Amino acid sequence: YPIKGPTEINQSHFGKHCHIIFDNSECITNLIDKKLNLDEILKLYQENKINFNYEKRYNNTINILENREKVCDVKIVDFIKKNFTKERLFLLENHPTSIIFINITNQILKILNIEELKILEHGINECNLPGYIPLDISSKNHFNYEFEIDKDGNNYYKQCIINIFNFYTKN
Repeated sequence: YPIKGPTEINQSHFGKHCHIIFDNSECITNLIDKKLNLDEILKLYQENKINFNYEKRYNNTINILENREKVCDVKIVDFIKKNFTKERLFLLENHPTSIIFINITNQILKILNIEELKILEHGINECNLPGYIPLDISSKNHFNYEFEIDKDGNNYYKQCIINIFNFYTKN
């Protein structure tokens, strides 16, 4: 995700640092600090010219997961690395799609010497987890996703940029 944050700013957010409200907001606030106005920032976004630090953030996440999995019998990081660009694996950064659950379940069944599930067709969110953050063209271009992204993803992130700009420039 380029950035994450609320689509609406609540009164309770004011007085807090922008990066607490919007994850990865510094890629936008740095542009504001360089005196770019909102239209200029939105144009950069539309032209895919904002560095959202995808590679650094991805590597950091993978490193954290690899370290945590050192003491686990069920591991998912290799599956993520192998399939990250092939199909959507997460609804939110911590809400996996159905394929992750199937993989984990099959690992547990294997440990228990029980036949693995043979699920060939499944929806993206069979568990009905709450929340969903769309993907956009900048992440698709960076990671070369082989799957379709959300049609409205760019509008979602444009609104996040507007919210960051408004929030940051009011404080």
